Amino acid sequence: MYGPPLVLLDLMVNGRANVTPTKGLANSRNDYFWRYPTLTCCLMILPEEAHLRVREIWSRYYPSQPTQQQVKELLTQSAILDQAEHSNLRAVFFGYHDFSIYHLNRNTARYFGAEPDQILGEGPRFIISCIHPKQVEVAIRNTKTTSGLLHTLPASGKKNYSSTYVNCNITCRQGNMHRCIFQSFPLLYDEQGNPLIGMFLIHDVEPFLTDGIWWYRYKIADHVYHYHSDTDQLLPQDILSSREIEILKMIAEGGSSKEIAAKLYLSVNTVDNHRRNMLKRTGAVDTSALIHVCKICQIID
Repeated sequence: MYGPPLVLLDLMVNGRANVTPTKGLANSRNDYFWRYPTLTCCLMILPEEAHLRVREIWSRYYPSQPTQQQVKELLTQSAILDQAEHSNLRAVFFGYHDFSIYHLNRNTARYFGAEPDQILGEGPRFIISCIHPKQVEVAIRNTKTTSGLLHTLPASGKKNYSSTYVNCNITCRQGNMHRCIFQSFPLLYDEQGNPLIGMFLIHDVEPFLTDGIWWYRYKIADHVYHYHSDTDQLLPQDILSSREIEILKMIAEGGSSKEIAAKLYLSVNTVDNHRRNMLKRTGAVDTSALIHVCKICQIID
């Protein structure tokens, strides 16, 4: 079975046609188009371009590099993750100044259907190539905005920063598909508070979230921003309202709709409406999933 017409793709991307289209996973570009055949290829951002764009953004705002000793210490400490073979922990350690991968554990490589050395060899391009191109494009656009905001803060404010990418569609090169949360935060900073080394934690959320709804959440000092796939905007507010978060915390503590309504002087119907709105907004399949996802995203403790 053949993927998209690669002669046409080559013509549109390179301005020339390859008269001998390649079957299967011949190279990274053909592989990428193979996995996303329904997208308009001339508008699709390629993994190599995505990597370069993030590098350009981060090198502008985070030019400091970790020392060799700092990287060595990181690798020594992160090696313990490879001993957690039977856990679900998936972690990637990366540099901000050039968006390079320093280490990832075997569970992470297995999740993407590869060996650690294969991903380390290709770098972030490998992981980017597994994420839906639309989600990559939005993440880059938001990274430019949030990095600029972070750059203006004093050193103390820069150390309270995290990015959470919810319900990302992953398609491995073998065709396996997952949906996950990418949670990113710095581990090491320079003297000005700029991040040097960061970590991605990857949580599989396929049982908890419906497909088709995805959103990103950014915590920058005391401010929260979010992007939702339904609105296609980065907004200076959390994905849930303060009232919804208040109700969700009480639900997580075991409160019933009737008990919550009495404490907040609301009707039971209003509490239930808030619950339904939270489920719809986040894409959670039920209330237990809503609590689980919001804890991962640090919306509630």
